[in-house]
Amino acid sequence: MIFFLIVLGNPQEIRAQVTFTVQVSDHRVVQNGVFDIQFELTNAQGSNFEPPSFADFKVVGGPSRGQSTSIINGEVSSSQTYSYSLLATKKGKFMIGRASIVAGGKKMTTAPTVIEVVQGKELVQKGNESQSSGDVMLVAETDKKDYYPGEQIILNYRLLFTQNIQSLDILSEDDYADFYVQNFADFSKQPAIERINGKEYTSRIIKSLALFPHQSGSFELDPLLMSVGINAPFSGIQGFFTMRRMQDIRVASDSLTINVLPLPANVPATFRGAVGQYTLKTHPGSLDITTDDALTFEIELHGNGDAKRWDPPSAVIDTSFERYDPKILDDQQTESGGVIDHRRSIEYQLIPGKAGQFSVYVPFTYFDPDQKRFITISSDTLHINVAQGTSAGRNKAIADDDEMDKFEIQPVRNGIISDLYWKSWPHLFLFGLLVTGSCWALIFTAKTKKEERISRTEKIKNAAATNAVLQLDELIHHSTALDSKAFFEKATEIYYRFLCERLVIPPSELDDARLPGYLQRAGVPDETIDRVNRFYTACLPVRYGGAPAGYSREEMVEECKGIIGKI
Repeated sequence: MIFFLIVLGNPQEIRAQVTFTVQVSDHRVVQNGVFDIQFELTNAQGSNFEPPSFADFKVVGGPSRGQSTSIINGEVSSSQTYSYSLLATKKGKFMIGRASIVAGGKKMTTAPTVIEVVQGKELVQKGNESQSSGDVMLVAETDKKDYYPGEQIILNYRLLFTQNIQSLDILSEDDYADFYVQNFADFSKQPAIERINGKEYTSRIIKSLALFPHQSGSFELDPLLMSVGINAPFSGIQGFFTMRRMQDIRVASDSLTINVLPLPANVPATFRGAVGQYTLKTHPGSLDITTDDALTFEIELHGNGDAKRWDPPSAVIDTSFERYDPKILDDQQTESGGVIDHRRSIEYQLIPGKAGQFSVYVPFTYFDPDQKRFITISSDTLHINVAQGTSAGRNKAIADDDEMDKFEIQPVRNGIISDLYWKSWPHLFLFGLLVTGSCWALIFTAKTKKEERISRTEKIKNAAATNAVLQLDELIHHSTALDSKAFFEKATEIYYRFLCERLVIPPSELDDARLPGYLQRAGVPDETIDRVNRFYTACLPVRYGGAPAGYSREEMVEECKGIIGKI
């Protein structure tokens, strides 16, 4: 009521000038710096606000809307504002176009404005250093230039500042979709002193993480954008009880390009995908066993590569041993000395088929990115003494033969069969059953011999499709008991394993660059190759905690089955 009384008592307010203007915090900003732009309508109520295009910048804040009314000496003024925070990602001069709004039945527009984006050193050299770019800087850095798939990349974000920092808040960060990410909880936060362009800064790491790339290529990380609270300057005379005010400024790191090189082509047969530096320990079990026992032993692998990339290595032993898939007993990742340290304990079980003296060892091949070559390490060679176990069935057969020798063999007398049993239906049925069984036995024996001539690799290829479909059906059956993340991870694992087994691809070679070549060698049509590769790429985020692009649970399973049926 007071407001309207004042307005009615001051007709000059009605005649107040209506304006629509644009303001920017700085027309000259540093590359990867943040600036604010505000559109203000005064002395009117507006609607249908349309901002200009910000195509040359990245919007990192806003739109935020504000309204205010002030009365000074009886004169009333009002304003309506729309504010954005923009990140300047590239150098050059860029024009921000007109914004528009409808006020008083008329469409009003702002004037275009030009923003010049320069490198930080150019801003310093020309003596036009702003407080946000000069007093606080954010730097993204890695430990070296080039990497390999599966290698650990240490990424640090360092804050350089000349004033006391009161608060830090991350506003925007890359999603690291092309990497498996591990954040460091414990890293050095001790400050250091650095001098840049003749100016002394305090430097401190504020964020550290390990990235593991899962394929080769060049990947650009978006800048890290932060809001930093520093002490604001006093506008008047500082008194004893004057409270310090805090000023929020926004800083961003440079975008960072990470080059991931492909692994060399001369891949050893024992390479299972491990990249980094590794050591191996052997924990032998009992080495004196019988043919009734299982040989059980463990190995422990310790390294700094991506544990998700490699499978347990296979043991080398005489072919008479029956082998079971290695069992992972323990799989842990810890922080140690500024890197992610991975330890995996693996158990092996082998059943001897005959007595004798045997040796077993486990070779493990990894690619060392520092030496740029494949290195093979091995477990201790275990010398196994296998004794003959109990053979009750065989002893009983020998005993039965001895008993038969005690009986005298009677001569055979020819006789005339006078009864009709041999011509009866029961006899004919049993005789037919015997003949049919003999035929089936011959067929089964021939099939078995044929399968024995098939290589183990070919058997795996032939069984890959059947096993994958059965596993997908089982996954759908139990889908209600799994959350989305677990479901998509399991479905992706089934699909990737099918591709490896069906196309005979080592797990370390399975990526979108090499997959089309394997499909072409298998004689797969071009349209199917495109379909397989698109779905493989869509599933990549799942392996690192994401979700397949554009697929529900049912759609993902159906697409898997469709591809399995094609190849």
